Amino acid sequence: MALKNESSNFIELNEAALCSLGAGQMSLDGAKRYLDRISDFLAEIGREDLNSRLQELKRKLSENELQIVVVGSFKRGKSTLINALVGEPVLPMAVVPLTSVVTLVRCGKEKAANVEFLGGHRENISFNHIPDFVAEDRNPKNEKKVDRVIVDIPSPFLREGTILVDTPGVGSIYRHNTQVAERYFPKADAMILVLSVDPPISELELEFLNSIRRWTKRLYVIVNKVDYFSTEELEQSLRFIRSALRSVLGEGNALLFPISAKRGLEAKKNADAELWRQSGMQSLEDSLNHLMIEGKRNLLRQSVSERAERLLGNLCLEIELELGSLTKAAQDIENQEAVFKQILETTRRRQYELSKLYRCDLKDHIRTMQEDLYEYVQIQLKEITAQLTALYQNICHQSSSKIRSQLNRYFLNSVETSFLRYLEKEEPHWAKTFQEITDRYLENATDMLNESLKEVCAVAKTEHEVVHKPTLIVSPPTVWFVLEEVPIWERSFLPMPTLRMFKSIFLKALKRKVEEAMDVNAGRLRYDYEIRLEATAGEAQKTVEDFFEASIFALKNAALTIASRKTLTQGDLQKKEEVLRARLKTIMGMRNGLANRAPPLPQKK
Repeated sequence: MALKNESSNFIELNEAALCSLGAGQMSLDGAKRYLDRISDFLAEIGREDLNSRLQELKRKLSENELQIVVVGSFKRGKSTLINALVGEPVLPMAVVPLTSVVTLVRCGKEKAANVEFLGGHRENISFNHIPDFVAEDRNPKNEKKVDRVIVDIPSPFLREGTILVDTPGVGSIYRHNTQVAERYFPKADAMILVLSVDPPISELELEFLNSIRRWTKRLYVIVNKVDYFSTEELEQSLRFIRSALRSVLGEGNALLFPISAKRGLEAKKNADAELWRQSGMQSLEDSLNHLMIEGKRNLLRQSVSERAERLLGNLCLEIELELGSLTKAAQDIENQEAVFKQILETTRRRQYELSKLYRCDLKDHIRTMQEDLYEYVQIQLKEITAQLTALYQNICHQSSSKIRSQLNRYFLNSVETSFLRYLEKEEPHWAKTFQEITDRYLENATDMLNESLKEVCAVAKTEHEVVHKPTLIVSPPTVWFVLEEVPIWERSFLPMPTLRMFKSIFLKALKRKVEEAMDVNAGRLRYDYEIRLEATAGEAQKTVEDFFEASIFALKNAALTIASRKTLTQGDLQKKEEVLRARLKTIMGMRNGLANRAPPLPQKK
């Protein structure tokens, strides 16, 4: 039975924008070949200083990891889905549940499996022994102290740094907030929630979905095992799932795919393209590659290509400045050298000032966020206290265990709902504010650098090439926030009969508990956001600093090369001019290649 892609009702994407990133750009392999060629050229002319910068760009390309975190309840088919995507059964698909051990599946030249233990040591294992470390019956309660298992396998789907992360079942993650699983959620470039048609979706899964939706901007909901149902039964199940998803996500916040992972794995093993399409896996694979993976890769390629092209542009400036100095008198050279040093010093000072201003703007943003958060907390505090007081009045005649259970459940749900509602409303605003602050920082830095380069070129009587704002590959931080449970009723409190007699005392204690829980969680949220903002802002600042360093490198080296002019004879000057012009021609060819103005380089044999 051919399957219909049901993603249209849940699609949340800027597909046109992501497609445009790849328009007219070279492939990842093409970018790597150009970087290799530039590296060879820099080594040939003895510029190891610049080559070290280029190696950092090459590392960024080679380590471009895209983590797709797969989550789902026990027996939904998570492992089978991963096996189908990579093309063979690398993960165990037994009927026993897995432990809280995370398994990473990544691309490798040869098949290999490694176990990383909590103590820090590693152990190479065979594929047959993977269940010994991840299956509950062979490693009960993770008694072997496994941190994670890493599986390397040659797979086209995992090309260029894609990593599939298999996590424990929903029960382990949501009910116990397993730290092992939680630490992978903030790293996720996308999340895949695996459901199945029978039963279609549980209350526990909806709760879990509600808790993870704020951790990822790319959510794929997979409905597995569709081959178990008739067409009519499948449509009925999908209608129910769509309705349940809307109740949590609203419209336009996920991609929905009905699949048969089992048939997909069979299709991959038998190289059956038609069965692969009918299983629904082709549609899922295309979406993962096109929407999320290619978009991010294209952005990385664009950023790395820009930085490499800028490095070559600065080298061009150095050579042009040096060529201009070959015909100048000694006195002119000394004056030019002094001016260059002064411009360099001024540029560095202004760069430092811009960086401090950026940090001040971010602190103001955090301060405003905190003020708004605590104003919201005070409003919610009054509402939750009133609701709990009313609830207690209605149930105080019940048994102590029922009162305890109802108060705790209502209290914790109210606190969680209030903070989720706050995040849903405020996170887009925080992201927009952060982006505006960072864009302003980038624009000011670019304008200031262009002013410095313009001054240099005016002194050297050479043409000023305008520097454009760099592509920033970091995104505004998303809050990864797990609520701290502060039960409102504990066994250490006064016994129920006493509390019935002293209701006013109880209500005061109740209010203190509400205040404690709201304050604790507001503090956690504020701290979590600040830490993530610092990390993201640090990446942005590093991008700008690299941008500056690469550009002002030309000024520093121009001063040094101009100074060496004093020791050259006329014959040396002529030979040097020929060498410099030849280098300039080579560099311009490579710059055109990086900007896609030249044919692609042939692959090395």
